[in-house]
Amino acid sequence: MDLEPCLSKDMRCRLELKQTLAMDTRDAANLRINAERAKVPGRFECHGRLTIKFTIQVYSRFVEVGRVVLVNYGPDAGKIAVIVDIVDHSRVLVDGPTTGVARQVLSYKRFSLTDIVVKVPRTAGTHAAKKALEKADVEGLWAKTSWAKKLAVRKVRQNLTDFDRFKLMIAKKQKRAIIGKQFAKLRKAALKAGQL
Repeated sequence: MDLEPCLSKDMRCRLELKQTLAMDTRDAANLRINAERAKVPGRFECHGRLTIKFTIQVYSRFVEVGRVVLVNYGPDAGKIAVIVDIVDHSRVLVDGPTTGVARQVLSYKRFSLTDIVVKVPRTAGTHAAKKALEKADVEGLWAKTSWAKKLAVRKVRQNLTDFDRFKLMIAKKQKRAIIGKQFAKLRKAALKAGQL
């Protein structure tokens, strides 16, 4: 029994595959090998001969020491910081010495987790956190992400004056006109050649 086509797809959501067919040990081993070959993060369980369960991990960003976060509420909104310690199930201690975020306890509701993780010891001081952030070039890594680029574009658009918005509108009109003319030429040539 080959289940590789099912497992090699891009699986980002929770998937539970339960097979109620009678499978011997060899088929269960093949399923495990196919899952490992497809590099699908998850847990494989074999419950006797009748049920096989494969669970895929849903999340890849976890609250952990060293995880870089984006503060999305309060006076530091829009700045990045690093988790230095976990206080309890709803709050963490963050520090952002390179971005101007003061060392403080934040609720999970006030920040978003990013994909960037820095090696920082638990309850590291501001100096140690600053060293780790500079060594890993966190600000450079953050600036390269599409998330940061979108935020930068949003900030620029918020600060446009009325005249800037007018110039942007004219530039968009000119772009549409150029694209429209080229598209019309290509369409006309395709119609003459009988391709459409």
